[in-house]
Amino acid sequence: MAPAYLQPVPVLQERPRSHGLAWALLGAVVALVGLLGVVLYQRGYIQFVSNVPVLRTAPVVENQRVVTVNDGSTGSSGSSRSSGSSGSSVTTSYPDVYVPRGSKECSRSGSGPYAAAGTANPTTSCPFAINVRDAYLNSGLNGSSGQVVAYSPVTKITYTMDCSGDQPVLCTGGVRGRVVIYGGRLVRS
Repeated sequence: MAPAYLQPVPVLQERPRSHGLAWALLGAVVALVGLLGVVLYQRGYIQFVSNVPVLRTAPVVENQRVVTVNDGSTGSSGSSRSSGSSGSSVTTSYPDVYVPRGSKECSRSGSGPYAAAGTANPTTSCPFAINVRDAYLNSGLNGSSGQVVAYSPVTKITYTMDCSGDQPVLCTGGVRGRVVIYGGRLVRS
């Protein structure tokens, strides 16, 4: 018998590496994302507008009235008087709309109850506020709670906004979007 150092050393053959585990994990991730999309769609968080998916901040709620809780951002008081602190010279019989500093009136067309559109925070753009007001007027809500869909020329995204209240109507949604639609004058607090 030959000494141990002369014995043949078994050659270890490398097995070809299988990427099966990586493919299985990738498949599981794709399946979970698909399932999440289906669940969000079924619960109303995803809606298709003109064949474009729109992600909602809240699910669609049909035939339910929404009560606005005054959080200090908006309020109303007063009666017919001329503007002083808002910068516009509007005389109206509609109540004043109190908004936080950084808010502004963006547009006023006519003198009706929903003639004006304004931002209720400094991050909402005027072009978006005007589009929300136009969508609200076209929806026929007229002081009722409901949802409108409006396009933002700044972000180039379509958002669903939840609108409630009357004088002012407060529409919220998107990315911290806050729009007021009113007939009175805008007063920054």
